[in-house]
Amino acid sequence: MAEPRASWRVERKLVTLQPGRSYPLYGWTRDNSSSTGDVTFTLADLEQLNPGQVRYLVGYDEKREEHVYEIGSPITIRADSCSE
Repeated sequence: MAEPRASWRVERKLVTLQPGRSYPLYGWTRDNSSSTGDVTFTLADLEQLNPGQVRYLVGYDEKREEHVYEIGSPITIRADSCSE
């Protein structure tokens, strides 16, 4: 995300991420034919990622009243979220 592909268009300049602040991320197409699930992250969360890894939502912890995220590869996400 720090260096988007040449085919991507930036509508707003990316801000410098601040420690301790949460950032939401969501993607969609202009015609709304496709979209992603959302993910919320902090700078500390990003620092846990290695190249090729993504942070993704796996559920909600009722006791702690918070979303639960995991780190994995795109292949992991597909296996966790897609069913035949």
